[in-house]
Order: sequence, then structure tokens, then C-alpha cells
Amino acid sequence: MASRIVYRDLIPDLILVSPAERAWATAEIIAAACELDAKQVQCARELYLATPETTWRLLEKRDGALRHIMICGHNPGLSQIASRLGPKPQPRELATAGIATAVWHNAQWASLQPESASSCDLDDPESMADLWA
Repeated sequence: MASRIVYRDLIPDLILVSPAERAWATAEIIAAACELDAKQVQCARELYLATPETTWRLLEKRDGALRHIMICGHNPGLSQIASRLGPKPQPRELATAGIATAVWHNAQWASLQPESASSCDLDDPESMADLWA
């Protein structure tokens, strides 16, 4: 999935990571593949088993200069956020190592709403196996 992130040019400016060991391991793999430095990977203790509201509040506080933020966290909260993203929200279940990508145009972190994303895309490690074989 880290290779997929690089291939799709989804390089984050910042990765916010739960303090859980597996989340950190994932973030380190992604940071290495994306050639990020240590200051671009930050622990956010609030992400450990966070509700969608808690996760969203973390995003609202981010600097407007950041254009792409990645969150390495946990279900069910991340799947619940993914289900609310985009012009046509729909139930989405993120698999382990799955990625939900949302795009907002001309918006600041403090004013974002999940439903106002112009698009939402999911990448699943299982479905990617055929592409990378």
C-alpha cells in the first residue's frame, strides 16, 4: 500500500499516528516509502480507538499550509468517517491497511465537513494484489 501511495502521488505533508504499535509500524513504512522526515510523522494519542468526532477535531486544528494529511488509526472510527465522505456518502468498511482518500477544493482544515469532499476513493490491499502481481 505504501508503493500505491507513492504511485498515485498521495504523498502526505503530515502523518498523524495513533500510539498503537501496529499503527506506528504502518506509518514508518509509509514515511520511508514517501521519503518523509521524522517531523512529518506525529503521534496523536487521541487517535487510539478514536471516535469520528475526535479524529475530525484533530484535523480542524491543522495549519492551513498543510495540503495532505494522512491518519494512521483504527476502526471502527476511520470506517465511520470514510462512510461520511463525499457528495454521496455511503457505507464503507476499511480493511486493515486500507486507504480512504478524500479531496476538498479551496477549503481550510477548520471549515471542512466530511460531506463537502468533492470525491472519496478507497484502496484495499486485497483488490490491489492483482495490479501489483
